[in-house]
Amino acid sequence: MNYIDELLIIPALVGLIYLLLGSIMLMFPPKTINKIYGYRTESSMKTQESWSFAQNFASKKMIQVGLFLCCASFIGLVIVPSKKSELILGIGLTTISTIFIFISVETILNKKFGNGK
Repeated sequence: MNYIDELLIIPALVGLIYLLLGSIMLMFPPKTINKIYGYRTESSMKTQESWSFAQNFASKKMIQVGLFLCCASFIGLVIVPSKKSELILGIGLTTISTIFIFISVETILNKKFGNGK
């Protein structure tokens, strides 16, 4: 069994990065709206209240997704697909997880603060 495979490594590394960044954002959230650090989208930057809420919610979602990706990476120890399938599954899991974070945060921001129109 090859322990260095894309299905194991890609989700595990991205999961660890999400865990680390989510924890940092949760412990040290950006206090004011800025264009350098934090969850920065048009809807999160509309007001200070939406900014603060988005930072807290996004950091928790990042931690959740990071834990999911770390757990999901163990699929690579059980399933032994072809190298091409490993790469597609590894990148696919991380891509879908990233999209999930974005959709989750934007949906709750829209429900809580409206779309501003």
